Amino acid sequence: MADLVAQGTSSHQRWRRRLVPGQVVRVGRCPELSDWATPWDAQISRSHIVVQWVNRRLEVSRDKNATNPIFFHGSSQKNFGVRPGEHFVIGETTFTVTDDLAQISIDCRMPVSERTFSADYLRSRPFRHAEKQIEALSRLPDLVGSASSEHEMFVQLVSVLISGIPKASAAAIVRCADTSIEILHWDRSSPLPHPFQPSERLIQEASEMRQNIVHTWNDDQLASQQPSAVNGYTQTGNTMWAFCCPLQSAACPGWAIYVAGESLPNSPSRSHRIDQDDLQDDLKFAEIVGTAVGNISEVRLLQRRETSLSHFFSPLVMQAVRRESTDVLEPRETEVSVLFCDLRGFSRKSEQLADNLLSLLNRVSESLGIVTHHILQQGGVIGDFHGDASMGFWGWPIDQCDMQSRACRAALDIRSAFANLSQYDDEDFGDFKIGLGIATGRAVAGRIGTRDQVKVTAFGPVVNVASRLEGLNKVFGSEILVDRETIDGLTEVDKQNFRRIGIVRPYGMELTQVELFQLLPEDKQLSEQYSATFHRAVDNFIDGNWEKAADLLRLLKGEDAPRDFLLSVIDRASGVCPKSWDGAIAFGAK
Repeated sequence: MADLVAQGTSSHQRWRRRLVPGQVVRVGRCPELSDWATPWDAQISRSHIVVQWVNRRLEVSRDKNATNPIFFHGSSQKNFGVRPGEHFVIGETTFTVTDDLAQISIDCRMPVSERTFSADYLRSRPFRHAEKQIEALSRLPDLVGSASSEHEMFVQLVSVLISGIPKASAAAIVRCADTSIEILHWDRSSPLPHPFQPSERLIQEASEMRQNIVHTWNDDQLASQQPSAVNGYTQTGNTMWAFCCPLQSAACPGWAIYVAGESLPNSPSRSHRIDQDDLQDDLKFAEIVGTAVGNISEVRLLQRRETSLSHFFSPLVMQAVRRESTDVLEPRETEVSVLFCDLRGFSRKSEQLADNLLSLLNRVSESLGIVTHHILQQGGVIGDFHGDASMGFWGWPIDQCDMQSRACRAALDIRSAFANLSQYDDEDFGDFKIGLGIATGRAVAGRIGTRDQVKVTAFGPVVNVASRLEGLNKVFGSEILVDRETIDGLTEVDKQNFRRIGIVRPYGMELTQVELFQLLPEDKQLSEQYSATFHRAVDNFIDGNWEKAADLLRLLKGEDAPRDFLLSVIDRASGVCPKSWDGAIAFGAK
């Protein structure tokens, strides 16, 4: 493995990045146009070179739009190969290819001296020579906060550590797991002929104790020990010290800062003890860096969680989550309005696209996206997906006194969106029709699931009712059906958009009767005379006066699928109401 190291004129103008075989990388001054950016050098073009690691050599090509030359082996070149140990220069930045190694040392040699520094102690001690540290810390939030990935954050963090601790020979971000230690990223302040070997013992002790620990030894002690005892313990030549600072944030599990140096100032042969004057500023600096990174990582974790939640919650609900924390998502029994939406024509599309299932998945996903968009727009929660159907609900995690109205407006908006797509014979969506069912009642809503899988949804009979109402649209030839409990929560104005079409006993719910209402969109509103006649017919149908009901229904002209269904029920019974009739149409299938 090899790395590419970029070094500007200042110590903090630096990064080290792993070269992956075959990976094509663009390098330049502008982060938006480059994979690896060098924003400190104005002589480097926005996108200056393209590099690729091939056959143990870095192939470098100058971008056609680059203005300044690239110097390699003392001359300007456009295309060339760089081997480990060689470098090239653009502007005031030197790019070096290096294959020096970093590996965890498992040698058990005891340090000459060890001391533990608590975070509280370091925070209580003032900086004595803080100029470089303060300058490095001032750059930390922007550098780490703007990192596009976790690895990019490690690159910036190690750069800050090296620039802020001038006496350090090398610095690393490591992760200590149960049985192993991983070097996440590392760099050194200057090339050295030997590998960088962070101490396994030091990292494990610091991680287990959750304390900052320093190990140190002197030249005399190193020289007096046998080579076999010296090898492997934070070994970078005559290493004099190393410290490890574990990050205390839960967002950085097992992470630690590791820094090693060649000597302590003014004390190359001091006694075998740690003097706080030697490393106090550096430890304090590393502790502050670790705390800042932990805080930034926690913010990023919260942002990722919020982003994932935003796929399920409307902005209104997200405000409640921010205000009351995620405790508001705990399951509780509450009143909710539930909407089910099913895509008609899915089975037919499945047959047509049997040889291109990914295309089918994309079309279904886009269609469900229309549904979820309007649920979220009306302040609802995306509860679940069932193949080609989706469920949303209102009334949790915050109470919504107008939840019935919100659910009905969402249903009308969904219906309108698909009607518009069908009108234009949209290739992706034109074959899909929709059916919607809305029910209101008690449910348990929240984060529900097992230890292995959790999802946000609602659970209870009201969910089953909404699902059954959605399915009954196929029978009644309607698009949107709702129950009495939903109607009762609407304003008198909103109720004018509904008509009662009967009482049903859905399949699988033998003890449940649902008074059924049809929500009529604006383009299918009925005249007052038509509505009055239909309502009288339904009243007679429910009361068992089927002959009168049939006469009234036959007075109504034009296309009306619910009217036709009621007439078909009466006609199948030869116009005679069954003696067992209780006013509800029972369904023996979904």
